[in-house]
Amino acid sequence: MIFCMKKIALICIPLVLALVFGVCALIVVNIHKRTIYAKDLMLNTNVLNLEVGESYRLDNDDFKISPSNCTEKSFFSVNDTLVASVDNVSGLIKAKKVGNCIVTISIKSGEESALTKQIEVVVNEKTYYPQNITLSEDYVVVAKSGSTTLNFEIEGKCNVKPQITIENGNISYDYETNKLCGVEVGDDTLTICFPMSKTEKKTFVVGVKVTKKQIITKNCQVTLSDEPVDVEYKTPSDFENVSCEVIKGQMLAQVVSFEYGHLVLLTKDVGSLIVEIDSTNAKIVLYVEIIKSTQV
Repeated sequence: MIFCMKKIALICIPLVLALVFGVCALIVVNIHKRTIYAKDLMLNTNVLNLEVGESYRLDNDDFKISPSNCTEKSFFSVNDTLVASVDNVSGLIKAKKVGNCIVTISIKSGEESALTKQIEVVVNEKTYYPQNITLSEDYVVVAKSGSTTLNFEIEGKCNVKPQITIENGNISYDYETNKLCGVEVGDDTLTICFPMSKTEKKTFVVGVKVTKKQIITKNCQVTLSDEPVDVEYKTPSDFENVSCEVIKGQMLAQVVSFEYGHLVLLTKDVGSLIVEIDSTNAKIVLYVEIIKSTQV
């Protein structure tokens, strides 16, 4: 009996001791994450253009931190919160009013040191594209050293400016004043390209004739009729009719006669035509709109 107990003890005691010492031998390892500081901070974006009300988040497309396994986080600040705000952690910029400000990016490069870079933020007025835009003229005549205006109709709020192209340099055009000026005698083409959205444009092409003569223009309206219609116009005192030509809309009307102050047309269809009455010292340009009769 005693022998059996001793035998059991000899077997169990090592197991118990192994269990006890095994539990005691458990080591709690405190895993400490190693800090990797930034060694370099580079900018891919130096100037950021935004519109009032627009938001933009700075990310890896705008700046790069080296090494790639850096454990430190970047922080953001702005020097003028009236112009724009920035989230210190996410880098989200919100443009508030027109102006310029500086956003600073910071990241720790050591226990008591940091790298910083600055991005200039330019906040512009919000862009308003026209809902629609039309131009009445596609052909105008202007005297050398003279000027005329174009008739635009713009729907909706608009603050965008068109791209202006002049083919031959015989004219000049200022959109701000809407003034088209004759520079040299000859023909020219004015192209005006309006942005309608960030991706869409609308283009107008205007043919221009620059002459050395005095230019007199008149807009008039006549009714489509089987009978000849008379278009009256004023002439200078020394004006002598030399020639008359329909330079636009030849299929819409036929010139029957032109005498001092009177142009007689035989209308054929509705639409717009331009008639030039020329003399040695002046040119009269009539912009004639042929409309349907309202009589039943």
